[in-house]
Amino acid sequence: MPVFFFYNFIMCDCTLSMLEVYFSLNHGTAGAGEWCINRAGWRCYTAADDRKIFTLNLMTSPHGRENTGTDQVFGNDGQSGSIPVKTRMAVKVAKKGDEGKVGSALARLIEEDPAIRFVVDPETKQQIISGLGTQHLEVALAKLKNKFGVEITLENPRVPYRESIRKSCKAQGRHKKQTGGHGQFGDVWIQFEPIEGEGIEFAENVFGGSVPKNFFPAVEKGVRQAAEHGVLAGYPMVGMKATLLDGSYHPVDSSEMAFIMAAKLAYKAAIPEAGPVLLEPIGALKAHVPADNTGDIMGEVTKRRGRVLGMNPDDDGLQVVEAEVPVAEMQDFTTFLRQLTQGRGYFTFEFVRYETLPQMLENKVIEQAKALGNFADED
Repeated sequence: MPVFFFYNFIMCDCTLSMLEVYFSLNHGTAGAGEWCINRAGWRCYTAADDRKIFTLNLMTSPHGRENTGTDQVFGNDGQSGSIPVKTRMAVKVAKKGDEGKVGSALARLIEEDPAIRFVVDPETKQQIISGLGTQHLEVALAKLKNKFGVEITLENPRVPYRESIRKSCKAQGRHKKQTGGHGQFGDVWIQFEPIEGEGIEFAENVFGGSVPKNFFPAVEKGVRQAAEHGVLAGYPMVGMKATLLDGSYHPVDSSEMAFIMAAKLAYKAAIPEAGPVLLEPIGALKAHVPADNTGDIMGEVTKRRGRVLGMNPDDDGLQVVEAEVPVAEMQDFTTFLRQLTQGRGYFTFEFVRYETLPQMLENKVIEQAKALGNFADED
């Protein structure tokens, strides 16, 4: 007896395995046992007859560059189709001691449900689970608990903020330590200045051999290591150039490690005086909605600190509202769009660049970073 549940207000047959159906990759009519894919969504048919079981509108919401793709699924006929991943949440273990069970349980769950994805974010170190929607993830959580004995909760993924500087500043970093025998000595003057882009550049402009050339790589290494953590909230520094100008050394006590430490000290002294700012990721939004909903979408974009760029029709009779919105404001947009359009709308969202975070929001982000322990350990 098939078991039915409501997913996104649409009835689904839980007994039909996604790996046992056929895929029709054209825009024609699907026959028995085929998936018919079009620009507006999926149309699924049973293997027994042409009765439609469910329609699932695509509402893809990738968060960041690494999540703009789709999972690949293969049907019995060897053809392949894509299942869109649109809702991402961070996994939090409910009971201590279950941390080691989560990965294996999720791996078994993914074998049964290819629409689930699970990765570890390399920057935030959070475990991220992705699915077709909030209801889909809720069903997955229930299965993890009841079938695999692992209980987890979900929370919004952390936003990958960045930090940068607005003006030029020069500072000295002098590392001197005597512990008996050979000591440690490194002394540098480094100029820090803002540049275009998201990289960290290093240059040297040393005259007279005040810092031997063989220590230049150590100074650069120290700068890059220090720049992994900004001074405001501990997020990585971007858009900065560091130029080694001067310094001094000791013929016996100077070493690579001493100059690494000296460069870090110069960084810590200069950056607070260089107008540090927080940067937030901005994404390009394309919301496909019925014409009656365009005004609501534009108003919602504005509420979420976004900018509407324009509007044009798509090939399915919907209107495409194009906008740029901060990633931090998109956490619950999937639910909003589904409720607004009654499941008829969908959207894409891709990271495009970083912009300065409004000053009124800085304190909140800094406090959250402190709670998360973002800051680097003192050397």
